[in-house]
Amino acid sequence: GALAAAIVGGSLAVPCGSGGRPGLGTWQGLYLNNHGDIREAPFTKTSTEVCAQTTITATAPKRGCHDITSQVEGALAKMGGASAEGGAVHIFIKHTSASLCVGGAASLDTLETALSDAVPERWNREFFRHTMEGDDDMPAHVKHTLLGAGCVIPAVGEKLSLGAGQRVLLCEHRNAGGWGGGHARQVVVSVIP
Repeated sequence: GALAAAIVGGSLAVPCGSGGRPGLGTWQGLYLNNHGDIREAPFTKTSTEVCAQTTITATAPKRGCHDITSQVEGALAKMGGASAEGGAVHIFIKHTSASLCVGGAASLDTLETALSDAVPERWNREFFRHTMEGDDDMPAHVKHTLLGAGCVIPAVGEKLSLGAGQRVLLCEHRNAGGWGGGHARQVVVSVIP
């Protein structure tokens, strides 16, 4: 119960379009998991104003983690940046077999390897039910759930306020890319005042 809830997380930020409709990608949905004997799980929706929003296409040339910091900052600059006093940028990937996170340069080579040890492809043959898209498909969905579809990063002007060595990483969990899109991944970038 508590361990599963801690691993999956307790909150999710999703970009919304006009009318408040969630801007989700193919096969994405919002699911409420009950990890215990809770008869009624509390659910709270909050929203915040978004100054500007755009979608970038980030290409992961192969399975692994790829630095997309400059693409996110480029989108931020094209939208006029965050305020000089500071704001935030929300980034959200519209796919279920790739994920986003903030990590260091060492993560580029090691994170996908560690995730593959935690969620091995052999599980696809041992107990996953959705197996028709290849051995890397369901493990990719599990890795996506563990790392997440998005993150919120502080920003000042046209720059993300990342720590020393921190980068925005697109984590591609498939060998051949996801359904219908290959390794071209759609990432929504939103500026929050």
